[in-house]
Amino acid sequence: MRHRRYPMSITKLKAPEWHLRRESSRMELQLTGDWVACQTGIRNEADVHHIVDQIEGNTLRINSSGLGQWDSALIAFLKILRERMSNRRQSSVQIDESDLPEPAKRLLALASASRSDLANIHMPSSFVARVGDTFYQACSEAAEVVVLVGETTLRTVLQYSNARGPAAPTSSSKYVRQERPHSGSLLW
Repeated sequence: MRHRRYPMSITKLKAPEWHLRRESSRMELQLTGDWVACQTGIRNEADVHHIVDQIEGNTLRINSSGLGQWDSALIAFLKILRERMSNRRQSSVQIDESDLPEPAKRLLALASASRSDLANIHMPSSFVARVGDTFYQACSEAAEVVVLVGETTLRTVLQYSNARGPAAPTSSSKYVRQERPHSGSLLW
């Protein structure tokens, strides 16, 4: 039997570019093209250093209106840009990322968060997880009740047998009383 092979459709990607221009007291970083790591690569740090060195003013606005497809290549570029801007000489420049796509903002926030910030995030539990937690808790409590009933039964039997005196062994006895040296409890 012969199988047909269907070629994968490959979309032509535009090369990722950035353009920096001054708008009165702020700078605008225009991002265009497709920022896809496996096909267009990741921008190098020299690009970021070049941008940081050219920035004047107190605000850098990122304009993503010409942005095509993107993935981690864009996030890596923006994260490096953030880090270089925070390490920059005395002047502090605010980065306006309001024009970025919402998923990119969230990924950038995660990429920039410290481990302690991520540890403090409480994700709501799914229904299945809550049912599993409740079942586990119920089983744990049931096991504690079984232990309590077992210990109470053993103590009661021990007190009853001590009050009656030693029992004569019979041929049908399968269990022998033994004392545990460390706890004083009896094994049957």
